[in-house]
Amino acid sequence: SSAFTHACAFAHAWQNGFRALERDTWSAASRAYAREAGARVGHLSEVPDGVPEDLYPEQLLVTTPKVYDAMASLLKAADHA
Repeated sequence: SSAFTHACAFAHAWQNGFRALERDTWSAASRAYAREAGARVGHLSEVPDGVPEDLYPEQLLVTTPKVYDAMASLLKAADHA
């Protein structure tokens, strides 16, 4: 399913977060929607120089603020295992 679908689920408290690994045409919209719902939004990888963070679609992580740091650490560790 799309990042936008997950953002909607987050906004309605149906899930605590999501990770988008691939490019998604809804990424910018999903980030804005999730932020409005109180999410913390970021990336698990570095955003390339010259690319606005809000427009970079790779390795997107959107969670509730309380679990963001723990989930980001867990996912980064799993990626390097």
